[in-house]
Amino acid sequence: MIKSMTGYAKVVENFDPCMIKVEIKTLNNKYLDSKIKLPRLFNHLEIKIINLLKDKLDRGKIDLNVDIIYNKTPKIPSINNDLLAAIIKMLNTIRSLHNIDDSIKLEHLLHFNDVLNFYEDDELEEEISKYILLSVEQAIDKLDEMRSFEGEMLRKDILQKLDTLYNIINTIEEKKDRILEDLFEKIKNKIELLLKDEPDKNRVYQEAAMYAERSDIEEEVTRIKSHILHFKKIVENEYPVGKKLDFMCQELYREFNTIGSKSSSTEIINMVVDGKNIVDKLREQVQNIV
Repeated sequence: MIKSMTGYAKVVENFDPCMIKVEIKTLNNKYLDSKIKLPRLFNHLEIKIINLLKDKLDRGKIDLNVDIIYNKTPKIPSINNDLLAAIIKMLNTIRSLHNIDDSIKLEHLLHFNDVLNFYEDDELEEEISKYILLSVEQAIDKLDEMRSFEGEMLRKDILQKLDTLYNIINTIEEKKDRILEDLFEKIKNKIELLLKDEPDKNRVYQEAAMYAERSDIEEEVTRIKSHILHFKKIVENEYPVGKKLDFMCQELYREFNTIGSKSSSTEIINMVVDGKNIVDKLREQVQNIV
């Protein structure tokens, strides 16, 4: 099973004390990197939300934003009457001493700190906290569904590319023996040409066989086939798989490179180029997988 690392989800929920909107989006990343924005009063929920993200999303760059519109305020205002009385007395003294005609207005009083204090309604805050976590869980589940849906499309595309890759390596395998024979003959003829006068036939054949053996790609072909089968098995049966598949792509690319470096056949080199292009496309897909 595979899942895409990119996705987006939005949840809007109406509760008695408030309306909560949660937006979450994810992008590719090697690790879990989360950025969470909460109303200041509920910053204490950040650790719980991070744990929820870890449980479901495994990795990716995650932006999560929570907005709240209150029907009931979780903060209760109170007046510091003693301070307010002292401020009014002070202002009246200033007016009297300096013959100021202006009257004392509410806006003047509110400029002084601590005239109004706000106390949190702990019960309401706890209730809203539960609703926030519930809404975040719903958004994460919705996002996870989207990532699974996109992951299924990626799975089909990857399996199709692996089949194409298998056909390429099969074709290379079918042609390698004939190409090896041609290479043997070419090397043998060159050695005979260099030796010219009554060459040692056994030595010619030994030298030609040695050079031809160095160009044998049997091991690389076998490893590529094995990697492709293992790749399919991981795609179908494991989770998370992104990091494993990225490593498998590196191994496939390396084996095709080796075949290319060993081959003098233009036909095989062209097929190697096609194979490497497929592996590059696979790697692009794999880097978007959890």
